[in-house]
Amino acid sequence: MTKTVVLVLQDTNTLSLAAAVDPLRAANRQAGRAVFDWQFATPSSQDVMLTSGLRVAAAPLHRVPVCDVLIVVAGFDLDA
Repeated sequence: MTKTVVLVLQDTNTLSLAAAVDPLRAANRQAGRAVFDWQFATPSSQDVMLTSGLRVAAAPLHRVPVCDVLIVVAGFDLDA
């Protein structure tokens, strides 16, 4: 199984987050088993707010165990 971390940055678009995760879900479904095991992470111990108003609970990246794949889903203010 591929351990995957999805790092969600502040002001990420909800559709971008879904577009990052849904192929993992679809791959698991197509394979008929868990090929990808993913968890969400945040840059710090603060919750992340998506542009839609949805909140991603704080899960600081530095506390995430080792992963095989890191997917960064960025928001609109990349410089920040």
